[in-house]
Amino acid sequence: MAGLKSLAKDTAIYGLSSIVGRFLNYMLVPLYTAVLPASSGGYGVVSNVYAFTALMLVLLTFGMETGFFRFANKSGEDPMKVYANSLLSVGGVSMIFVLLCLLFLQPIANLLDYGNHPEFIAMMAMVVALDSFQCIPFAYLRYKKRPIKFAAIKLLSIIGGIGLNLFFLLLCPWLNVHFPATVSWFYDPDYLVGYIFISNLIISAVQMFFFIPELRGFAYKLDKALLKRMVVYSFPVLILGLVGILNQTVDKMIYPFLFEDRQEGLVQLGIYAATSKIAMVMAMFTQAFRYAYEPFVFGKNREGDNRKMYAAAMKYFLIFSLLAFLAVMFYLDLLRNIPFVTENDPTVGYLPPRYTAAQVFSYIESELTSITSDMLDRTNCPYGRASRGAAYTLLAKLYLNAEVYINTPKYTECISACKEVIKQGYSLEDDYSKLFNADNDKRTANEIIFTLPVDATHTVSWGSSTYIVCGAVSNTSDLQKPEDYGVKSGWGMFRVRGEIPSLFTGEEDKRAMFFTNGQTLNLDKIDDQSNGYFVEKWTNLTDAGETASNTADGGVNTDYPLFRLADVYLMIAEAFVRGGSGTTATEVVGYINQIQERAYGDDSNNKNASQINLSFILDERARELYWEGHRRTDLIRYGVFTTNGYLWQWKGGVKEGTAVNSRYNIYPIPTTELTANPNLYNENY
Repeated sequence: MAGLKSLAKDTAIYGLSSIVGRFLNYMLVPLYTAVLPASSGGYGVVSNVYAFTALMLVLLTFGMETGFFRFANKSGEDPMKVYANSLLSVGGVSMIFVLLCLLFLQPIANLLDYGNHPEFIAMMAMVVALDSFQCIPFAYLRYKKRPIKFAAIKLLSIIGGIGLNLFFLLLCPWLNVHFPATVSWFYDPDYLVGYIFISNLIISAVQMFFFIPELRGFAYKLDKALLKRMVVYSFPVLILGLVGILNQTVDKMIYPFLFEDRQEGLVQLGIYAATSKIAMVMAMFTQAFRYAYEPFVFGKNREGDNRKMYAAAMKYFLIFSLLAFLAVMFYLDLLRNIPFVTENDPTVGYLPPRYTAAQVFSYIESELTSITSDMLDRTNCPYGRASRGAAYTLLAKLYLNAEVYINTPKYTECISACKEVIKQGYSLEDDYSKLFNADNDKRTANEIIFTLPVDATHTVSWGSSTYIVCGAVSNTSDLQKPEDYGVKSGWGMFRVRGEIPSLFTGEEDKRAMFFTNGQTLNLDKIDDQSNGYFVEKWTNLTDAGETASNTADGGVNTDYPLFRLADVYLMIAEAFVRGGSGTTATEVVGYINQIQERAYGDDSNNKNASQINLSFILDERARELYWEGHRRTDLIRYGVFTTNGYLWQWKGGVKEGTAVNSRYNIYPIPTTELTANPNLYNENY
């Protein structure tokens, strides 16, 4: 565990340079797109040249960065001799590269269609040579466990680069207009793209001075035998690196060549490159982890078999990667007035307009209604595929929330869609717990309408239901045993706040599945795993109570029931209470009481029509559907997600809960998307 803590600390420090630094650098995108008109193709030139630069960086380092870690940590090798050989080999290759580029500068520039600006190629050749060489001192800092200096150099370089860009692209144009004499001796207002490359070259050159201590104090002597072994080891890394970088950059390399008019190709590349930058969020995080992980892994080689340590490290990496991924993913519930592209829109050079929530709603509605008759029915639909019942369930959810999405109630339409689902012949599973165990694929024969299949053999994942099952098992409690849930270890991440367990009236309700032994109801300390109940609803146990898979190797076997009949019953009841037609009070009471009889095992808690009101339905949805991803949507539909109409612990950042600004019902469109598409704008932010 100490090793993991050290890995986490180093990842956090490297993240300062990688995540924070690259985010700061990422903010240059709005600057470039604002200063370089789209019609000029300037940002397309920048994207194209940097794509080739990234490729050459991989070639010039030829996997030696990883090779250095391998041999520096290898028993019997002299780390400083390994370091010297790495510097000499990468430095020598980089120098030869620069000389060849300068010698054949004009032909290379002509080949890349930059014959009018060969200096672009010259500057970036020098940049990539410097950066390639500097990869080794950076790796040496990581090897010596000096993340602070590593991060400081990275951050200072990035801040310096941003400063130079601001100087050349904002300050100089302003001075050229108001005080031309101050800059006219060196500044050309038509050379904006060139100043981006000049800024990069200056920073790469200055950065060399920070490595003077790492380049002194040892002998620069080439060991041919050692170098050969290092090159042999590094060659597969080079191949992998080439594949990886081509996957990221080949589109930007070839894009301008796809157009007869190269200028138009650069224009379209600029638009495309700016919009694709959103993927940088994930790259920032993974880069920070890699910087810490490589020295961690190769350092552990000396300690024997540490497979469990590596597995644990990767587990937490994937967990946090998924969280980062979710941070950039949005749903209709979260984001309104969005752009979208259909098969009828152009594929090149098209900036989709800002569609209103009503337009998005109408499109989804029309797509669903047009396909329902073509969908397979419940009995003929292959497992894991969407049936006609799934399409109608999704349509019912759309209609139930229509008043939120488009300010127009569609409760009658919701009832109609729900009845189409019921016509398919679904029925409630007798045992509620079996809906969330490792054999829940059997429940598609009755209650589960649409599932996301999870299988430890064929769909290996640390996300999905593995994340839910393992996350709700403590890793600090001596009372909660992971094997009781069919898993090898608990992750201790998920506890429910006291408001949900309090909705259950007693032990009679079999849906109240919480681990309470040694736990407090209230969440007084968020970082204390004894605060709050763990949810026992999801397990990796079969109907027979046996463990279905080994989560240390491949995840759980529990499918995720996305749509199920009980939800449809509750939707039709709510739509009826809200004024929809197409059903009767008797039918609604019958649907609700089927749910009650399963929950209590008898009719002792059955309801009559007068008891089935909106307040009851909201609470019943929490009791029936908790831990299935419905609560936020429900609270927004009831108008209490941001208000003081319903408070939960730590809402608004205070223990007792407080109202928050209603704008948080909708997430803002990210700045990068606003920059990439001028048709978009945020409301209330």
